[in-house]
Amino acid sequence: MVRKPLLIASIIVLFIASLGYLVYSNWETSVHKPLETQVTQVLATRTGFANATATQARIYAEITATAVQADQYIQQTNTQISSYITATARPTITPTPGQSCQAQVNNEYAYLYADPGVNPNPESRTKVPLKQEVQIVGRIDDPEWLFIDWVGVRGFMQSVNLKRENYECEPQLFDLHYMAGYLDDPDWRLMLEDSFASNSYIWYTGDNEQLTTDASNSEAQLELTSYNYQQEVWTEKLANKQFNAFEVIFNADVERANIDGYLGLKFFISDEGFHEIRFNPYSCIYSVHDGESEVFNGKVDLSLCRGETIFQVRFKIDEAKNLLVTINGETQGPTKLPSLEAKSGPIRLTVSDLKVAYNYLVVTAPKE
Repeated sequence: MVRKPLLIASIIVLFIASLGYLVYSNWETSVHKPLETQVTQVLATRTGFANATATQARIYAEITATAVQADQYIQQTNTQISSYITATARPTITPTPGQSCQAQVNNEYAYLYADPGVNPNPESRTKVPLKQEVQIVGRIDDPEWLFIDWVGVRGFMQSVNLKRENYECEPQLFDLHYMAGYLDDPDWRLMLEDSFASNSYIWYTGDNEQLTTDASNSEAQLELTSYNYQQEVWTEKLANKQFNAFEVIFNADVERANIDGYLGLKFFISDEGFHEIRFNPYSCIYSVHDGESEVFNGKVDLSLCRGETIFQVRFKIDEAKNLLVTINGETQGPTKLPSLEAKSGPIRLTVSDLKVAYNYLVVTAPKE
């Protein structure tokens, strides 16, 4: 008679224990795992620190006991990520392809270019035959240029050369550096990308006069005019960075004032002096200066300059202090430059005896 109550009591205890285990398992699945996912997603948000912070989040989530602790950690992480984004321009992290738009070439002289700008160099463009079917796979802020795929060949084409099958089809907006492959070195990072269409960066002259662009204009440009003197232009993003290597890429419309005019950039600026790259769009000669003293010069094919008003330019100083210059698709270098060892400093654009309208500017540098 005594054994029966004991048996019933044992069954009740086992039932309560089983119920408790099920409740704990449901809590583990419904609370703990979502918190882990949430923290990981926050930490993996668009910075070069995504992988490391995502790992930290997963480890932390495994030991997080309460939603309050997780919320506090998420808040701290968001603050940390915001500071990283402020400190470094955010490169596109292999975006998910969006819809593409079918189109047909409607101009006998339609070309694909590596950059969104007319390039006179025949080796830097691909002619696409009339009435060929192409895919518009991306776009930038400037509606004049679209990113095209033609039988596996990709590049930028002027929109006037295309007839869309469906004008309501809108290709995906991508960052320029992603489509143009400006950040193909995994050890380098994006420092600045400016199409001058949104006033994301404030630009100043050497006299600290603020320059403005019409952000409502799809053809927004940074315009500089300098006659009989050198104009310097800077933005805090470049002026507050001690570059020891860099690549500056830009496309610009040039109106010549005289045959001695030039555009370029000052770099490694310090109290001891500066270095400067100058490019003369009339003679196709570029030169490197240590202060006012010329230390090197070179030349690209004159046919890429004479008669041309639009220039695609790339200036690069690598970690070994070698110079590479690319003008309208022709590259000179690498050239080892003297007096650059252990140098570093900010960057400024320069213009002398020219009117220059920059269409966009991209700056990259080694990761720290």
